[in-house]
Amino acid sequence: METRLGEARPGGAVSLADVRLLRRLRVGDADALDEVWTRWKGPVWAVCRVMVANRTHAVQLLARLYLDLSTQARGWPDDLPICCSFAGWLLERMSTELELPVAGGIPAAIPAVTAAPDPGSASDRLGELPPELRLVYVVDLMFRCSAAMTAQASGWSEQDIRSARSAAAWRLVAVEGA
Repeated sequence: METRLGEARPGGAVSLADVRLLRRLRVGDADALDEVWTRWKGPVWAVCRVMVANRTHAVQLLARLYLDLSTQARGWPDDLPICCSFAGWLLERMSTELELPVAGGIPAAIPAVTAAPDPGSASDRLGELPPELRLVYVVDLMFRCSAAMTAQASGWSEQDIRSARSAAAWRLVAVEGA
């Protein structure tokens, strides 16, 4: 199965392209950093905009993340796809930047009635989530890594990642007043 650079592979296998790119990142290769940033700046921008309502503040946050990336990427492990290392780093870094608590111990209350939110209200419903749940949900949506890989890369527990994902998803599809 062919995967693009930096994408998670079935079973969490790390592609040869990722291994080579990680080696280049570790020695400070500016082209390697540009390659990673070019691939992932769109999803990072989306996370910034979902988490920070003010566009100017989101741009400033994006710039700080870019500056931090070159240092942090040098320490990414060989046994994770780059996208999952990126997702875990982004989760941890955004939590610190926005002073969010780890989204642990949140019960995933299963609503009695669920329905897909209409497209017009999905953004509003996402905005109503507690920020730590919103962050986990959006990082999961953008990077599609397993909870185990995101936990390994972020330092959060796998259970906290799973709980936050479930709680966010159930809150998004709950039918109010039912």
